Amino acid sequence: FEAGVVASDESRSLQTHVPNRTVEYRTGASSVINILEDGRWGRAPETYGECPVLTAAVAVAFNKGLAGFATLEAPSREHGDRLKVLGVVRHFVAYAGPDSSRFHFDARVSDDDLRLTYLPAWRALSDAGALGGVMSAISGLNGVPSVADRTLLTGVLRGEWGYDGFVISDCDTLPAVELQFRWTSGLQQSVAAAVEAG
Repeated sequence: FEAGVVASDESRSLQTHVPNRTVEYRTGASSVINILEDGRWGRAPETYGECPVLTAAVAVAFNKGLAGFATLEAPSREHGDRLKVLGVVRHFVAYAGPDSSRFHFDARVSDDDLRLTYLPAWRALSDAGALGGVMSAISGLNGVPSVADRTLLTGVLRGEWGYDGFVISDCDTLPAVELQFRWTSGLQQSVAAAVEAG
């Protein structure tokens, strides 16, 4: 929590006091809360490990600090609906493929494993009001590119949990829907699939 507060203080200071900046510091990529399945994954050092409970606790604490909660226990932010810094949490969901195939990696996860291992940290953030933004994964899940997964982005995230924030794609994800996943037959269809998915 304290690390999140310091990061948000620094971000707001840079936003306010750096003239002619080319970067916005009011938002940014936040926690990588993917569950670590294999320590050889290139993003392994960015994760909080393999435990869903620990990952949820650390993610909630850090992102509450970023968002402007007065204390970790506070039920709402200090300034009401205003966020101090909008952290975009990554990568929704079950993304842990090898870097060499990240644009076409297809995570195979049972529904039970998804609910018990991969979704709890996301749910905890949503329940705590600490889920500022969501970045979809580059990879796919059970044959569906994550950026076009309506079941997860609309059904679970927005429907079950009531999340009303924004979802963004990871870098170069939309072209991969056509070129690597062969899910669509053009960029326009890929964009439409992503928008329709949520």
